[in-house]
Amino acid sequence: MGPTWGISGPLFLLVYVVLLVAAAVVGPVLRRSLDRRSARDHGEAAVPDASVEDLALLAGGRRRLVEAAIARLVEGGVLRVSTDRRLAFTGRPPIGELDETVVGVVEARPSTTAGIVARTTPSAAVRDLEAGAQRRGLLHDPAAVRRTKAIGTGAAAAVFVLGVARVAAGIARDAAVGFLVVLVVIAAVVAFTTLFVSTRRVTPRGKATLSQAWSREMQSRQGGAPAHARAPGAVLAGSLGVAGLVAVFGLSSYPDPQLAGLLAAPVGGGGGGWDGGGSDGGSSCGSSCGGGGGGCGGGGGGGCGG
Repeated sequence: MGPTWGISGPLFLLVYVVLLVAAAVVGPVLRRSLDRRSARDHGEAAVPDASVEDLALLAGGRRRLVEAAIARLVEGGVLRVSTDRRLAFTGRPPIGELDETVVGVVEARPSTTAGIVARTTPSAAVRDLEAGAQRRGLLHDPAAVRRTKAIGTGAAAAVFVLGVARVAAGIARDAAVGFLVVLVVIAAVVAFTTLFVSTRRVTPRGKATLSQAWSREMQSRQGGAPAHARAPGAVLAGSLGVAGLVAVFGLSSYPDPQLAGLLAAPVGGGGGGWDGGGSDGGSSCGSSCGGGGGGCGGGGGGGCGG
């Protein structure tokens, strides 16, 4: 009996390893290509006047963007948070499209931070801010990122399917396929990793911008009082305030520890962050507290290449 598919076990293993390595590197290569293209079009230097919204998108995407807006609204007294972690509108007017969107969500149904984030992230205001960051070279085109991810996943999936087919054919011919099975498992891991691990949209310019903001905050902390003891204007180069701190480091960094716990902590049981019906209930926290067979033989019987 001749080798499976007319290809000996050792030769197929060699070819399969080459294909597997190629599939594993195609995603990183394409991502580096995206970075090089962005660096060529927009440069790699940090944006000196990056906004809170820019930094939030760079640090944590849409979720962080909405969290920073919530922090700004709480600090300004536009929203208040109760002891049951629900946010409610106080009646003070918000400023800016994103803040107005967040307030509209809260007015419709007082809710926890998680619920507000979930209902605000698909909004036009969020999409517009993302588009602006993309135009300034801070974020990659989402279509290009999806295409890169699809190509990487498709290449790994194709190698996996080829391996499965060879294993099945080898088993049908009573050929040894042990080594090949191991490689097929590796191919599956590569495919699933490429599919489920998120691909960041941040460009080299975006990374430099976020790194600059982070470095300035670290220098500010080393050079004076801790962030929660300083005026908001002293945070992040003196212009971004509490919202900027949350944009870069998350809600847990809100200067007021009590409010940070209420805003950042998840709600246990029931509907979680989605549960937001009724009034805010409970006593409200101060709204301005923050800030202010022998070898690899052939297909007939020896080898593990099927």
